[in-house]
Amino acid sequence: MDRALPVQVWIMSMSSRRSLGRRAAWSWIVALGLLGCTPAPRPREAEPEEVRPGTLRIELPVGVGVRVDGEDRGSSPVRIRLPAGEHAVVLRTACAEVERVETLVAGKTTTIDDAPGLGFATLKLRVEAHDGAEIRPRVFLDDVEVPVSPMLRVPACAGELRVEAEGRGAYHEEIDLSRAAGETITREIMLAPGSDVVRIHGGDFVLGPTESQVEEWTDEWGDLMHPQVPVKVEDFEIDRTEVTAAQWFECRKEGGCVRDLAKWMSTDGVPQGLRHLCNLDTGPVEPVLREGHGDHPMNCVARWEAEDYCRWVGRRLPTSVEWEYAFKGGRSAQAWPWGNESPTCDHGALSLDGCEVEATAPVCSHPKGNSAQGICDLHGNVSEYVDPVDVGNRGRDLIQFSCMGASWKYEIEGFRGVMCWGRPKQVVGVGFRCGRSVTEGEGR
Repeated sequence: MDRALPVQVWIMSMSSRRSLGRRAAWSWIVALGLLGCTPAPRPREAEPEEVRPGTLRIELPVGVGVRVDGEDRGSSPVRIRLPAGEHAVVLRTACAEVERVETLVAGKTTTIDDAPGLGFATLKLRVEAHDGAEIRPRVFLDDVEVPVSPMLRVPACAGELRVEAEGRGAYHEEIDLSRAAGETITREIMLAPGSDVVRIHGGDFVLGPTESQVEEWTDEWGDLMHPQVPVKVEDFEIDRTEVTAAQWFECRKEGGCVRDLAKWMSTDGVPQGLRHLCNLDTGPVEPVLREGHGDHPMNCVARWEAEDYCRWVGRRLPTSVEWEYAFKGGRSAQAWPWGNESPTCDHGALSLDGCEVEATAPVCSHPKGNSAQGICDLHGNVSEYVDPVDVGNRGRDLIQFSCMGASWKYEIEGFRGVMCWGRPKQVVGVGFRCGRSVTEGEGR
């Protein structure tokens, strides 16, 4: 405060002696404020050094669990304020766990950005729309959402990779990175409207009846009626569900499934007495979606109509080998998608005694019949168009493998197939799903 301040104070003090009222007293206080004289703040007591906290920052890939001093503290990335001193830190993934002791310094940040012993791989992702449209994909590892990035550092574990975008089917894969620590794994993913797709890892496989079925399929001369054929199956993608009537109808409305008059004239349509069983009637100029059946499989569809749809979503019909491999979950010794238990009414819309099935069911409405990879309705609902492949001594019966799987009308083993090749025909018990080859060079 400058030298004039005491004079001002003295004058005001004399005024107060002359019995100025309360209003004058307030004027004195205001004057002090205008001169910039405010009461000095009380000095804060310094916080003792030993109680000031430190900060622990975990900068590891998303999904690494963090436990400090026996208490779960979420997952990486995370910042935690803790008392200065030593702390027991446990970092864990789905396949590994490491323990370490970290000493925090008061007012300082300690960062953990590496964890030897956990093991991490790099996932190189390229996600595109089938039509080149701009999309905003979301990426999940075991239901934990991870940042969308062309290069993701992820725990080297086995788990599920899921990629999705609004208005499009998701991509699913049981991905095993347990032996890929320090490596880069590439995935080129295409998202399209319609069914989710599942990536199936290939391998050595035997087509035909399992060893437990051989006796049943051996004729009186000791010959196997359906051959067992060893094959090597490459990785591929396949729709999780049969293509639904609503999905095919969307293709028609978007111009991907046009009515080809020349093909239409050479196609045998569904008899008039069975048209009520069609989930989408393509007979009229404009298709008619059967009310309440949009989530049922697309049936009453010719092979060329199925091929048009798969082409529209950037895929193709699966081969007969891929389809049988998916049917058995990639296991030569497995008779059915769910294992070796004989089919029941709970496994699908099947023409078994006591099932009382008179038409298709909504897709994926019999989860007990799903494969280990989550693929629905491989046995039941509708038989499915496939691209028959000539392998081993199966070539002589190639037409037999032009459709695969049982339907709600006919019960049949997964390795036998159905004859639906030749003149195009629409059938109430036949539908389809799509497949796709994996881009060459993609690693596991």
